[in-house]
Amino acid sequence: MDSTLIAALGIVGLLALLMLGLPIAFALLVVGFLGLWSMTSLSTALHSLPLVTFSNLSNYVLVTVPMFVFMGNLAHHARISSEVYDVFQKLFGRAPGGLASATTAGCGLFAATSGASIACVAAMGPVAMREMEERGYSQRLAAGSISAGGTLGVLIPPSVPMLIYAISTNESVAALFLAGVVPGLLSIAIYIALIMIWATWRPQDAPPGERVSLLDKVKSLRGVWGVLVLVILVMGSMYGGLATPTEAGAIGAFGALCITLARRVPLTVIWAALFDTIKTSSIIFMIFIGTSYFGTFLTYTEFPIVLSEWLIDLGFSKTGLLILFLLLFIPLGMFLDAISILLLSLPIMWPVLNAFGIDGIWCGILVLKMLEIGQITPPVAMNVYMMKTVAPHVPLKDIFYGSFVFLSADLVTVVLLFFFPVISVGLPHYFGM
Repeated sequence: MDSTLIAALGIVGLLALLMLGLPIAFALLVVGFLGLWSMTSLSTALHSLPLVTFSNLSNYVLVTVPMFVFMGNLAHHARISSEVYDVFQKLFGRAPGGLASATTAGCGLFAATSGASIACVAAMGPVAMREMEERGYSQRLAAGSISAGGTLGVLIPPSVPMLIYAISTNESVAALFLAGVVPGLLSIAIYIALIMIWATWRPQDAPPGERVSLLDKVKSLRGVWGVLVLVILVMGSMYGGLATPTEAGAIGAFGALCITLARRVPLTVIWAALFDTIKTSSIIFMIFIGTSYFGTFLTYTEFPIVLSEWLIDLGFSKTGLLILFLLLFIPLGMFLDAISILLLSLPIMWPVLNAFGIDGIWCGILVLKMLEIGQITPPVAMNVYMMKTVAPHVPLKDIFYGSFVFLSADLVTVVLLFFFPVISVGLPHYFGM
């Protein structure tokens, strides 16, 4: 049987297994094993699994994944989110939609310690939803701002999906983290602009907050010291030349542990954060193993090379190919989480994109922004369902309505990032990365 046909059947089989509900790690392993068996022999397929597993998991950069996950879990369990929200509530309170804007800014700052969008929603959701409902905010605006604000955990460094992208494409982790700073701030600014427009158009949805004196605003800034310390530890050590990204992750995790202990958090909470880290990291690594095995099968079929040549023959330009790739994230985001999408799509598409000479850092920021959109796109919409979990009294349709409004802001951001690559690559290029 033709190798290209075998690869195509493998991809179709993978999608079928995912639709049947098989976990993505095992679906990738099953298809990769059967594909290698058909291409080579049973002995080769069996021996390839431990070789692929060791060669990929022995990459020391992967140590950073549990470090950042642990840092985020500790920040969540230490309730840093409530202090962050209180600060921005005082800063934005009197502006149109001030509490919703405070939620968005708070999610952005908390994202710098959590590295995951669901963690942002879980941490900020209970605090922000209660405050906004008590002040008379509509549930649609309140829930939408939390769900959308939580997606910033994908784009704002240090981000676990950002780290996975860098490892999968052999891009510089430090350069990609730096590239996410300006797009992350841009996303926050556009979200806040949308909230102000909403609050001005429908003032009944966002009553003005209480007036806070300048002195109280300044005093409230003490509440963000924990987050700022973690950001300085991670980013400062990395870009100051004191630590590699892997070492910076360990420094951040240790710093989060010290802050948690300084707050006299019970040891049971630390154990819970550690256990959550083990579960999350194990899932990520299992998917990574499955993806590597599946990628080995595709390498044997030479499918990426054939696909690249086919797209060139069709007359696809570099821009057209990138647009096609980004659009694929919309249906994928409807059914899979961010990390699964990355590990599933990159082995197939990245060799093709690389052959076309597409900048990996610029492409990475666009991909991460599309992943953010997937977090609030039904039917999976993980952030929406997490919002429903932390606020079960809010109708699901209202959470989706509010999230859909914020999708318009995401589309504006994607367009700006696409047509003005300097937003993404400007800082890395300035620092010679």
